[in-house]
Amino acid sequence: MEQFQDTIEKQIISRTWNLCKGNSDDVIMILSFVVENKLKLKQQQNLVKLLEEFDKHDKETILRTWKQSNQIYLDTSLKLMEISSTYDINKLKIAQKITKESNELKIMREMCLYILWNILYYPKIMKYRQININSFYKILTQKCYQFNVNIDTLFANMQYLLIEYGFQKGNDGNLYYYDTQFLLWKYYIKWIGQQPMCYLFIYN
Repeated sequence: MEQFQDTIEKQIISRTWNLCKGNSDDVIMILSFVVENKLKLKQQQNLVKLLEEFDKHDKETILRTWKQSNQIYLDTSLKLMEISSTYDINKLKIAQKITKESNELKIMREMCLYILWNILYYPKIMKYRQININSFYKILTQKCYQFNVNIDTLFANMQYLLIEYGFQKGNDGNLYYYDTQFLLWKYYIKWIGQQPMCYLFIYN
């Protein structure tokens, strides 16, 4: 593993070794993927987290889904959940994973639903179409402290999501939404559909 030590932190290498249970071929495949795609530290941490959370999945599937999802943790997680629904639920214990969803996902869903609903319900009120990045960070910090979530990872993921939804970063660093509100419906419905009670209804 010496060839990876110059570009990948020891902690990432160690976690990768543990999740692969010492399978050197899998370790090399994952670490090579990290190097080839020039993943930054936060991206490496998110990828390893996904590999740990979806340990029943084929590792190549996780890497491929991660790349197809533009290396966004939340989108990859949701797609892997969808893939899981085609497998034997009892073997993969999907219901258990869903009811014990990560606190990070809870916060992201809550914030996205709040932001999207305000724009959809009050399309002409401009204050709902702009996000003061400093105030937003403070709100997320409070929630992260409450649920013991890493603020930097969550903040980065939230910004990725909002930009994907159509928000644009202004010269002042704040986020603004200029498009029609109807484009946001699909994202709102997607979040509603990902709530735990919906999954339990489907799988029970």
